Amino acid sequence: GQGLDAAALAFNFASARTWTESRKVCGRKGRLSEITLWKHQTLSSAFRASCSIDGQVHPSLLALTLQSTDFKRQGDPSIIELREVRKVDASCSVYYQRSHKPRPLHDRDSVYACMLVDLTPDQIWVLEWPVELQEMPVIPGVQRARALFLYEILRGKSFFGVQELKLTLTTAMDIGGVLGSRVAQPIVDAGMASSLVSGLSELAGFFCTAQGRQVKKDAELQAVAELRNKVREDLTSLQREFMEAHSE
Repeated sequence: GQGLDAAALAFNFASARTWTESRKVCGRKGRLSEITLWKHQTLSSAFRASCSIDGQVHPSLLALTLQSTDFKRQGDPSIIELREVRKVDASCSVYYQRSHKPRPLHDRDSVYACMLVDLTPDQIWVLEWPVELQEMPVIPGVQRARALFLYEILRGKSFFGVQELKLTLTTAMDIGGVLGSRVAQPIVDAGMASSLVSGLSELAGFFCTAQGRQVKKDAELQAVAELRNKVREDLTSLQREFMEAHSE
């Protein structure tokens, strides 16, 4: 369907040989070159960045966290509205998001689909891309932004009992308005690159914090509950009765 087409286009964009390494930066606790940043050779406001995620997190749990509206609100205090407006299927939903901007800028909003693509036991994607819905028209005085986000999550080899988890984010954004003009583009790109590096640096060590460990625990409980519900749907009434009688 459209979701898989969007995933294929996003992956082709991300894997094309049109990215130039911009810089490497040290992450938390001064570790060596934890985050690598690439800039697109021709497109403005298009970047790739990668980092390793600490905290022994399963790829699926990281994907669920990245999809979480609560996690998005925690990471961006400017968000004043974020809600699901349509559920396409179990792995894809459409969201409306609005962020407040100080004057003289206008508030900015977006309508986007978010889909989880389960590729292998060690690789999963989270893809966000802009969509248009008749029931979500452009609001006068609010700037409609359009952005692509592809989160590639890959579990690597285990070293000394520690499993490596790599996250690569590809993003391209059209924010429109004054900030989307050619004059403002260099400033916007610099700010976007800085925010991307800062956000990934924080995410790299997030699951080692008290808040991150709680988020991980909540995501694990959610995943188990969803799996249990899925299994229950495929059971006969007698099997379901047995399962409920012997469940904690």
